[in-house]
Amino acid sequence: MTEATIQAELYHQCRLMGLRAVLEYNTPVGRMDLVVLSEDGKSVVAGVECKRPTTHSGRRRNENQTANSKQMRRYQTTGITMLILISIDRAKEVAKTIKDRLLVKPTNYVTIETIQSIKKTPRQRKVRCVELDSDIIFRTN
Repeated sequence: MTEATIQAELYHQCRLMGLRAVLEYNTPVGRMDLVVLSEDGKSVVAGVECKRPTTHSGRRRNENQTANSKQMRRYQTTGITMLILISIDRAKEVAKTIKDRLLVKPTNYVTIETIQSIKKTPRQRKVRCVELDSDIIFRTN
């Protein structure tokens, strides 16, 4: 199961419930897998990060670990209520949660204007050092 498949199912469930969902939403701190906009389209109600149920190494994904990842911490700086979806079977439940619990609370909305005014955070790139001989170190990105 790919993350794109999980995103597509969540998008489908949101649209069935009349929610205004947008895939791959760009913010100054990263691209969120899916956001749900308010009815007028001027605010973000919630964001959802979709992950495969297993990691690339085949281990079962831990929701708590995902919630505390650097990526999620960056997204939380926007003030958007973020949800995590790891199982395609829970897509309908997540869409219903957004509709029933978050859409009805405009005080939790974050305006698009506010999101776009956030200062872009530079991502730290991992630098790998390769020793060519004892005196020279060549850095590659």
